Amino acid sequence: MCNRRIFWGAILILVGIFLLLNSLEIIDHSLWDSLGNLWPIALILIGLYIIVKYLRKGGGSSCIMMEKGCPYIFGDKRIDANGLDIEDFSSSIVFGNLDISLKGAKLKPGINNITLHSTFGNIGIIIPKEIEAWALASTSFGDIDIFGKSVSGISNDLNGKTDNYDTASSKLQISTRTNFGNIKIIRE
Repeated sequence: MCNRRIFWGAILILVGIFLLLNSLEIIDHSLWDSLGNLWPIALILIGLYIIVKYLRKGGGSSCIMMEKGCPYIFGDKRIDANGLDIEDFSSSIVFGNLDISLKGAKLKPGINNITLHSTFGNIGIIIPKEIEAWALASTSFGDIDIFGKSVSGISNDLNGKTDNYDTASSKLQISTRTNFGNIKIIRE
């Protein structure tokens, strides 16, 4: 299950920034005028405290299990799928890198899907030789490397598949996208 503290910390920061901008009359929203000029700084500090406390405990740095649809806001996300059954899985991150090791992962019969998105950060996937995979990667600003085939620059798409993908009874389809960052999918 996702850690909701980081989500609420980010929400408090955004609300605090909005209220601070209102107090400094950078934006006008008369509902909050009576609440004082600088009190929104307290919300910003509380939000930062929640996030820093979470990250100091190791939050955002490692995931033991595949968390379906779990969005991260800040920090790197590393997923180790060793011994886990892979089903349809998606994950996203706003600021940070997203790395997944599929070594030791188990595929269900048929097609198994993984969808990953990063706004500002890199995506890295390690696929073991016993898993057959097809991958599609897209980036606005960054490089893509899929199984040794690569493109660089602005607004790139690239796809690639392993040699036995078409005939495999269990296979993996990967769709990745980053706006500002690199995507690297390797086979070990």
